[in-house]
Amino acid sequence: MDENAAEIEFYYDEVEKVCLYLAENLVKAKQVFNQFPILIKRLLDQFKDVVFQHSNDIGKTNILKHKINLVHPFPIMAKPKTFDLSM
Repeated sequence: MDENAAEIEFYYDEVEKVCLYLAENLVKAKQVFNQFPILIKRLLDQFKDVVFQHSNDIGKTNILKHKINLVHPFPIMAKPKTFDLSM
């Protein structure tokens, strides 16, 4: 098992322990679930540079730069193909 898989397995075990604890302690579970909106807002605020805030933010970033290397410097046009939906 590689290191990443072992780390994921560890987190899975920890999450399972927390879920079992909350299932046995419903009062504590209710307190935790009541805090979810606050915790999620904090998480989103912490990563607001990578999480979109408005619908017009989707697909726009200045964090990552990339380049697409084309095989041909010109667009390749192809006739649209039809397919049978009944298959």
